[in-house]
Amino acid sequence: MSDNQHPSYPPPPEGGGMPPKPVGGTGPQQPAAPPPPGYANPIPNALPPAQGNVPPAQYAAGAKPGMVTAIAVLYLVGGIFSTLSALIWAVSSLCIWIPWVLEIVAGIWSLTLGIQMLNNDKLPPNRLVGALLIGAILDCNPVSMTLGILIVVFAGSQDVRNYYQAHGIYY
Repeated sequence: MSDNQHPSYPPPPEGGGMPPKPVGGTGPQQPAAPPPPGYANPIPNALPPAQGNVPPAQYAAGAKPGMVTAIAVLYLVGGIFSTLSALIWAVSSLCIWIPWVLEIVAGIWSLTLGIQMLNNDKLPPNRLVGALLIGAILDCNPVSMTLGILIVVFAGSQDVRNYYQAHGIYY
């Protein structure tokens, strides 16, 4: 027996190489033999066990978490502030200051999404609109930027994800 072979493992086939595969299937599956003493697993389990992947039962029953409503209200308020700020910048700069276009797009999109989210429980939040609201800092609008940051953070929370997963929506 060679030095690198454990006594409980079968010896390699004659001539080296792999043993022949059985014909007609592998037969009944047997549990794997335990590793030899002192054996270190070369590929440790890098991922922790899944936690929170199963949505709580209360979401399947229809209870909506407060963060979903908060995201819709943040969309509405951010849309109002962005649209007003964009219009003020467009008028005061005689449309020379170009970033007002980004903010008016973000404001209108945010308003429509906020109204739709309040009316439809199964419409997931769009983090791109939150990112556009963060871009409102180009028009010196810290209110919309703060609301955009809150939208992105709230939309990524596990509570909100579990709610939408319970309804079969993965975003």
